[in-house]
Amino acid sequence: MRPMISSLRLAARIALVATLSVTIGNCGGDSTGPAPETPVATSISIDPESPSLTALGATLQLNATVRDQSGNVMAGATVGWTSSATTVASVSSNGLLTALSVGTATITASAGSATQTASLDVRQVVSSVSVTPADATIGPSETAQFEATALDANANPVADASLSWTTGDPNVATVTASGLVRGVAPGTTTVVATGGNVQGSSVVTVLAPPVTSVTITGRTRVKVGDTYGYTVTARLADGTVVNRPVTWGVLEAGQGTITQDGQLTPLASGTVTLLVSIDGVVWQADVLAYDWQVLSGSTSSFLVLDADVEVTNKFGSSEYPELVFACNTTTQNVFAWVDTERFVTASGLVTYRFDEGSFVNQTWIEFDNFSALGHPGPTNLQTKNFALAMAGARVFGFAFTEFQGPARATLFRVTGLDGLLPSLLALCPSNAVVAGAPEFEQARAVSEWRALNASASATSKLRTAWDARRSVGAAPTNDFPELVIRESRSVEIRATRRGR
Repeated sequence: MRPMISSLRLAARIALVATLSVTIGNCGGDSTGPAPETPVATSISIDPESPSLTALGATLQLNATVRDQSGNVMAGATVGWTSSATTVASVSSNGLLTALSVGTATITASAGSATQTASLDVRQVVSSVSVTPADATIGPSETAQFEATALDANANPVADASLSWTTGDPNVATVTASGLVRGVAPGTTTVVATGGNVQGSSVVTVLAPPVTSVTITGRTRVKVGDTYGYTVTARLADGTVVNRPVTWGVLEAGQGTITQDGQLTPLASGTVTLLVSIDGVVWQADVLAYDWQVLSGSTSSFLVLDADVEVTNKFGSSEYPELVFACNTTTQNVFAWVDTERFVTASGLVTYRFDEGSFVNQTWIEFDNFSALGHPGPTNLQTKNFALAMAGARVFGFAFTEFQGPARATLFRVTGLDGLLPSLLALCPSNAVVAGAPEFEQARAVSEWRALNASASATSKLRTAWDARRSVGAAPTNDFPELVIRESRSVEIRATRRGR
């Protein structure tokens, strides 16, 4: 009995093991639980939600976030982009927006069956204002048209921008709402165009009306070493006198100097060209400078000076008499005379004075056919003292009577004589009485002087014979007490524009 029971138990165990093996081997092979779901794009969000661009050509990167049905972000999901208005803005495959024109567009992002839109606003914001021209120069009452352009950040014109105009100084220039600038008065200011909070500007220079003529008032003939004042009158084309800043100058170096208040000091004989600069334009006028001449002959030396004041004889001929000092190195005689080239003198009576001193009435020697009046001496010392007194003065006034005519007056600017006279007098140290007839001696000196003085010899003389003069019986005149010896007056010199 026991062996059979054992066999049954063994069989049961084998069957159980077999059953377990089959069950374990098939574990999970025939499971019936739900399989995991495949992710599907169900929503998209766009950042920024309401994009805007403020300049044509401006760009903006859009970002899309895709989520599945469980709300999980689907990294790497493919997103498609489109623009509803491709003339307003374009969008690239990766969401880069580019503004093309002002307007609105709907930007759509799609992934699978999911889509999302964003409303894009493209507008132009004024970033700068350009004003042309950059500068302008006009005169009072003249106009210049300015143009202004509002620009966005990419320098594209903002067509619908509202611009307003102003000037920095309306006393210099004004401007209309259309940018027309009108000059008011000389000066410099700015013309400003404003768009929104942005401004652009240009420079406006209003020039004074051009000076078309310049007159310099002063002496046309000047003595070397003396000082003369000059003034300027500037006029517009219509003759209006205007007050403009003036810069003075002298063209020829070494001919003279002039201060900025018009004080001229000529330095050498000859032409002195005065320069006047007004508003950057240079005008010029010539004056003639004269001075003492030093002449040397075979027997005499001379100091010669033209008069500063012209005199006119009864026939209407004018001249500048000459003052002469002479030393005859052979006879040791010193002479002084005044030569009147176009006059016949009467009686030899003269009146003279130094500077503003007292008048001296004196009878001088008439010689050279009564066209020269010589200091009477009669000694060298007296003539030297006369010359020395003159050397200490600035001017020497001299008057004489014309034959059958009135008294004539002239003036000599004798500055510079003090530096020349000592050398002349050193050649004639004698102070004795002039040997021989003074008239003859002076006439001989005059003859040599005329040979040296080409300008004098080339000038025609008016002569009256001695017998004809005596036959008239002209009496000496004392007509000098009321005679006033004056310096030449200033005259107007028409300046010419340099460079024309």
